[in-house]
Amino acid sequence: MSILKIHAREIFDFHGNPTVEVDLFTSEGLFRAAVPSGASTGIYEVLELQDNDKTRYMGKGVSKTENTFIADLVVGLCPGQLKTGAPC
Repeated sequence: MSILKIHAREIFDFHGNPTVEVDLFTSEGLFRAAVPSGASTGIYEVLELQDNDKTRYMGKGVSKTENTFIADLVVGLCPGQLKTGAPC
């Protein structure tokens, strides 16, 4: 099962901060996930990329990251490879 397509969008977390929600399309179906901005995952800290456009949400927006950066990284991989780097 490989990732066929990614659709990411800017949403707001429960604090009102911009964050990313992602739809992941595979041969097995559609999966959706969102992570609040600044969420700590311990030693596996998430990578937070902000637009730094001070005219949008004090530079905390994520619209530039949405589809281009995320899709370029993961389309064609298996979902398990995202975390482990293991082959499909």
